[in-house]
Amino acid sequence: MDEPKSPLPPLSLPFALQPNESSADANKLAAPLRAGQTCPACGRAELEYDGLLNLVCPQCGFSGGAGCHT
Repeated sequence: MDEPKSPLPPLSLPFALQPNESSADANKLAAPLRAGQTCPACGRAELEYDGLLNLVCPQCGFSGGAGCHT
């Protein structure tokens, strides 16, 4: 019996490259987020540090990291 083909990658390959991605694009690092930059999630406010030094958007609540190292 033929099983229907799934458009999703098998569960053993959750991080497989999609057809429109190349390995060169996958190896590029994203620029670090900085205070004062526009929120990458909503684009309506600037990122600010909270009391735990996390970059947070005051408009949508986006959190840009895990704080700072001590």
